[in-house]
Amino acid sequence: LAWHIFYKWGAGYGLAEVGPWASQQSQFVIASLRGAAKAAGKPWGVFFAPWGPEGCTSFIPESDWSWSCPRKMLDASSWPVGPELGCSSAMQRRIFFHAYLSGARTLHEEWGAEGNLTDWDKGTLSSYGLVTRDLLDFQEANPDVGEPFTPIALVLDARIPPPDPGPWDKIVTTLYQHGPADAANAARKKTPEAEANCYGPCVIPEVFDVVPSDAAADVWTRYKEVIKIGSAEGPASAKPSAEDRVADRIIAAARELSPFGHTSHMPMQINHRAADNAWIIGLYNPWGAVRGDVYGIGSVLDSASTQQDVLHAKFAVKSARVLCAWPEESGIEVRGNDLHAAVGPGGMLIVEVRAKKL
Repeated sequence: LAWHIFYKWGAGYGLAEVGPWASQQSQFVIASLRGAAKAAGKPWGVFFAPWGPEGCTSFIPESDWSWSCPRKMLDASSWPVGPELGCSSAMQRRIFFHAYLSGARTLHEEWGAEGNLTDWDKGTLSSYGLVTRDLLDFQEANPDVGEPFTPIALVLDARIPPPDPGPWDKIVTTLYQHGPADAANAARKKTPEAEANCYGPCVIPEVFDVVPSDAAADVWTRYKEVIKIGSAEGPASAKPSAEDRVADRIIAAARELSPFGHTSHMPMQINHRAADNAWIIGLYNPWGAVRGDVYGIGSVLDSASTQQDVLHAKFAVKSARVLCAWPEESGIEVRGNDLHAAVGPGGMLIVEVRAKKL
């Protein structure tokens, strides 16, 4: 929640560091940075740290590291490095594709060279590098995935030092909850907790930004619903809510303004592409992948962790097609205005939906 302070003090760019050891509920982190960047009129990006749940991913031998840090120092820190360490490639994939759809200007990798290649001279891609290539191929095939649909602004008190974070803690606790499928998958213990929580289950789609209260008047015109949080003032259009009801109000506004209803708590992005009025949906399954098969796909998958969702369009659907689905269990079936989606273990599904012209 401090991003606006960095911009106010002269930062030209903001980076959200994400990864199993660096962040939990990373969607909220990104919503906070995105809102601060909009208010400042500055760009922002995502910085992927491949540390955790145990150690850090590196396929390159110590003699070729770009890091001037002896292995013995990393081992002594309890954060060793190696090809078998770090998060699953499934987690990496979700982070990379989520960043692209979230509106980030750039994506940075902390151990990019050491992660993407098994040999610097030959340029051989690792399992990590294959995920990076998949993202680049997707971007080339889909250069316009629209803009994040965020009709809701949560007003952050922009004073320095920041006031009591208590109201925000309650919002995060209420929004990022397990649904029945998540509870069942958590009980199976097939997923490292740090990976599942990094982009954790959420009761609503990602349709809000966190916007500092001192944002210019034109910034607020981009939002249909402006909700004050805690001691924030914000614009005249902002509506106050009792602290014990504000999370419920956010949930109600998200369900009202979202063009899709959905039945699971899987993390869900909604983008709108102005060029053809299409909707781009991203669904992400946080369950069922652990690091392994490091010279194959970089993950060991538990197919029983596949999740189901029914996306109900609030408009007449003309067509729906899959832009990207991984792993093979992922896909959709269109039934009228309902999209029956499956997202495989640790997987992701990106779908383009077009409305019928009235």
